[in-house]
Amino acid sequence: MLYNTYIDESGNTGNNLVDSTQKYFALAAVSIPQTKEVSILSYIQVKFDSVKEIGETEIKAARWIRASKKSLILKSILEYLKGMQCDFSLVILEKRFMVCALIVDNFLDGAYNDFEDYTWCNDKEEKKKAAQYFYDILDDEDIELVSSAFTHPELEKYKKAFDVVFAKTHDLEYKRMLAGHHLEELYKDDYEAVMLNTDANPSAVRSANYTTFTALGMRVVNVCKRKNYRTNIIFDSCLLCNEAFKKLYERFNVMENNEILELWTGIISWKSWVESFSVANSKSSFLLQTADVLATSVMKTLEKIFSDRDLNEFDGFVKILIKETTIREISPGMSQPPHPFILFFVTDPYTAATPNITEAVIKERARTLVPA
Repeated sequence: MLYNTYIDESGNTGNNLVDSTQKYFALAAVSIPQTKEVSILSYIQVKFDSVKEIGETEIKAARWIRASKKSLILKSILEYLKGMQCDFSLVILEKRFMVCALIVDNFLDGAYNDFEDYTWCNDKEEKKKAAQYFYDILDDEDIELVSSAFTHPELEKYKKAFDVVFAKTHDLEYKRMLAGHHLEELYKDDYEAVMLNTDANPSAVRSANYTTFTALGMRVVNVCKRKNYRTNIIFDSCLLCNEAFKKLYERFNVMENNEILELWTGIISWKSWVESFSVANSKSSFLLQTADVLATSVMKTLEKIFSDRDLNEFDGFVKILIKETTIREISPGMSQPPHPFILFFVTDPYTAATPNITEAVIKERARTLVPA
């Protein structure tokens, strides 16, 4: 069977990882059986026509969520998609935690460290623990300084960021590893990876968009593999990342499966499961708009939860949807997550695309996501 997978995002700030109004980023995929697209389009059109305003031509979830009648339409659309055997995939990322994971992946990288080798770097649980440590000890000003160093690499920025991290670190093991770092060598390689990257423009490389694309793609491919279907991927056009996403797709679509790579990173070849990759404009596609509905609904509900605002009926539905979607996607043998959804955090799209369950984003208030 052939599916079409539609992908869109919410919370896009490019490589600005310290925007106080957009702390989180969500990338969502809705995989639809091609044989059911006509019926789904017809259903969405009827629902859209029932509430559209004069001159309105598309579903803009960010606006519709604020209107009670329209939010119920969004709920009905998502419920209908579920009933039509569509698959939902979600990647949720906290940008502040992304900055802290970049500290781990760079300043504690064994390739640039006299006191550490690759053993520690390949331990995903230790890396999450370290990222959480830096998340807790660094204030917002520190995070902004570090973020700027990684997104716009300059040697002086690197030195200032490293000095702040080193000064704030009191854990003896992390302090020891930081002390063995070859900062200028790292800067040189990082500058080339970001500023001279031939697969993506510099602003894209360290954006949340680029970071999460591989994680979502792997998630979609794993669903294809488990349910034995192929899919086309259609991504809502993002000028910052269109070319970069195409390059990533081409890379994963020609690679051969490697059991060791899959075991350590979760990366698998796409060529047996992804038929094609293309970008389109969601303004002219109800089906692409379903991905926007999913991504935006999740983001808006999470924002309410994190700010302790009251939840309405639609938010309650989204809480359950998050739980159902992510738990359903857990690979066989993976332990039950401590929280009701999975956060993928990936800093290197080629080597770290495994679905990691982490407490960094959700923290204590995550418990409110669990339906009663």
